[in-house]
Amino acid sequence: MKGSQLGRKVLAMLVALLASAAMSFSTIGLVSASSEEERDTAGPIDAGDGATSSSVVVPPWCAWYLNGSAESIDLSPALVAGTEPKYIGEALTVSADSPDMYAYIGSEVAQTEAMAADNCSWFGATPWNAEFTVEIDGTAFVANTSGGARDAAMDFSVTDEEPISITPAFTDCGPGFTEGPASQLPEAGGILSANVWTNTSGQTNDFCNFRFSYSVTIPANLVPSYGGTTYIWTGPNITHTVTVTDPDAGA
Repeated sequence: MKGSQLGRKVLAMLVALLASAAMSFSTIGLVSASSEEERDTAGPIDAGDGATSSSVVVPPWCAWYLNGSAESIDLSPALVAGTEPKYIGEALTVSADSPDMYAYIGSEVAQTEAMAADNCSWFGATPWNAEFTVEIDGTAFVANTSGGARDAAMDFSVTDEEPISITPAFTDCGPGFTEGPASQLPEAGGILSANVWTNTSGQTNDFCNFRFSYSVTIPANLVPSYGGTTYIWTGPNITHTVTVTDPDAGA
């Protein structure tokens, strides 16, 4: 009996020891599993993301504009004591003024004053230059009566000695404009065009308001075929041109 009891005690101890060993093994196993999990999550951790954005106004590209040019130029003699003088075989000067004209750098058409400096941009490119010229396409003035009768005896032509006078007047023009002198066309040698102004500044709101006075003298000693009528002379076309150039073109 004692032996049997001792055997049971020993067996119980062995079972207890084995259980303890098993528990210890299981504990070691749990610690090992915990260490592996920490290694798996080491390094960058995704914490979410967000988009970025920005809003900035971009102005239009700058450009050159010209408006206000007259479609026709009607010359007439200056009044004398409130009365329009008549042609009686003596030289008679006739003249006219153009409407105001506007040349400018900007981003909108039909402006009559300088725009804001940030209205447009050259975006780092070299600003374009501009040159304004006036040109006549001939020298002859052809005569007809107001009734439509042609009269070659009253025709005449302008020359460098009796030219068309084209005188510019500048107001409110920016410092980038270089103003030219009055023109007498044709010039000696038959030159029919002249420079009025140039601009190489490229400011984003450069502006110039200008106009012209035109005059021509009907020569003396013309003998009309018809009396008691009004004569109408049709002269050369006067063309105003703005030539815009890109300084970097062909570079």
